[in-house]
Amino acid sequence: MTTAHLNLLRRHGAARELVRYRAPLPRGPLKECVIVDDYDMVCIVPRTFGPDDPAEDTEAMERADDAYRSVGLIPEQKTFFARENADFWGATLQGTIGRARAPREVTVRTMTLVVALLRQRTVTARVWHAVLGLVVYVSLFARPALAFLDV
Repeated sequence: MTTAHLNLLRRHGAARELVRYRAPLPRGPLKECVIVDDYDMVCIVPRTFGPDDPAEDTEAMERADDAYRSVGLIPEQKTFFARENADFWGATLQGTIGRARAPREVTVRTMTLVVALLRQRTVTARVWHAVLGLVVYVSLFARPALAFLDV
């Protein structure tokens, strides 16, 4: 399905600056991502830009809208534009400070679970491995934190 989605976008001039797994990020200010039925983009713009000022993402979104209309698709209402902070693909992007992190809710739940297990002072190996997976997920956004895991 990702290939069909990508081909549709490309036929209409969208999805030019693709972020690819294990590849360098595109050099320009626009980063486009396609996974299955999601088409997300991030555009780095000067702080002086207002929400109505056109940037590269404006044109890219128009091309994508044209592509979807050509096959009778209507984008879902979860679409958002001109946001400094956004949640997508399991991450929270904080554009004002230039950070990506695990969603706050996941981080808080993981910390609460770890503290509860530490208070209990005992846990099965199976539960510990599951919790460790959550800790690693949250820590991937702050890689130095992984140094504290001695597994």
